[in-house]
Amino acid sequence: QAAKPRGSLVAARDGSSWGATGNYAFTSVDTSGPLPFVKLRRGNDEAIVYLYGACVTSYKTDGTEWLAVRPDAKLDGSKPISGGLPFCWPQFGPGEIQQHGFARNLTWRLLEDSSELGAAVFELRDTEETRAMWPHAFRLEYRVELKDGELATTFKVQNTSASDFYFSGALHSYYSTRNVSACKITGPFENTTKIDKTQEPAKMCRGASNTIIVNKFTEEIYKEVLPGSVTLSDPSKGE
Repeated sequence: QAAKPRGSLVAARDGSSWGATGNYAFTSVDTSGPLPFVKLRRGNDEAIVYLYGACVTSYKTDGTEWLAVRPDAKLDGSKPISGGLPFCWPQFGPGEIQQHGFARNLTWRLLEDSSELGAAVFELRDTEETRAMWPHAFRLEYRVELKDGELATTFKVQNTSASDFYFSGALHSYYSTRNVSACKITGPFENTTKIDKTQEPAKMCRGASNTIIVNKFTEEIYKEVLPGSVTLSDPSKGE
């Protein structure tokens, strides 16, 4: 396959040509900067996903941005992108390998045939570099898709090793809020195991309420929440 010129589209589709009415969706790739990224569009909603780390750095609905990227974030591949939805795998947090694993500081492959109409599918496979850090063979597939009023993500892990392996993973989400103390986080927190990491050493107790309001420096972990859902409500934006 011939190499595509920098800045060219990998895939672009007008939804009307596929039978959609009153709306449109497309998926395109921009390679003009230091790091290539995929732009998704569906009607008035859009998202940006970098191939480096498969990191979603922007999600907008009708022009409203829901994700945040740190002002000092590096977008040149020198370190993981600090913001959006960093992809932590095969380890979340500290452990036997580097903090939050290696998936967030490797370049993923865009599966072009599956990436269209406001969706993008990314793939990461083991290499000599990953096996030197974590001695297992694997294939990851990550789908990011704009749907009506939401950004949907799906993650699949395939073990291609001859033996079992264990992993943990997470999207280390950064959300954009205008006034954090006015926001509410609701979910099944009451009576779950709560770890307050602002204490030294960290204090373990029980969640007191299903509603969390952040009005001071907060660093807390709640266990036994999944498979429940959590909602961040920002009165300036909605939910």
